[in-house]
Amino acid sequence: MRKIPWIWLSAGVASTAICLIAPTTAKAEYDVKTALRVYDTATPTDRKIWELIFGNTQNGINWANSVLIRTKQQPLYCPPDDFSLTGPQVVEMLRGWASSDPKFGGVPYGFGVLLARQKSFPVRTDNDSFEQFRCGSKVENLAPSISCPLLTR
Repeated sequence: MRKIPWIWLSAGVASTAICLIAPTTAKAEYDVKTALRVYDTATPTDRKIWELIFGNTQNGINWANSVLIRTKQQPLYCPPDDFSLTGPQVVEMLRGWASSDPKFGGVPYGFGVLLARQKSFPVRTDNDSFEQFRCGSKVENLAPSISCPLLTR
């Protein structure tokens, strides 16, 4: 009987394991349109879970933005002071943007939350310099007013 070298046996086992695991890996997150459809058809309990997911996504983006502002870097968006959206408010914000711009419905929902925040609370720069930015303190209308240039490709 011929002996198989250890390295070939290890490579074979690793390749087999990857092939068996690969089909079960998680899919990328839902796009905005699908996430809203799943939310709309969910049971009341599952809707609360989705509201937590949307709210926590928005919260994480807020924390990242806070770090950028605190370290005097270009923020992602400029929300009013002490302003945070609840899960249901995030759902309605996404719904508003998705209905005003069909392309918006095709982006991953987490990215959709960021885009909606950027459009609702834009960063105003002085002399087009990322080093000097101004954030307003006025709560602006969350309804979409212009289309997103990132979606026009």
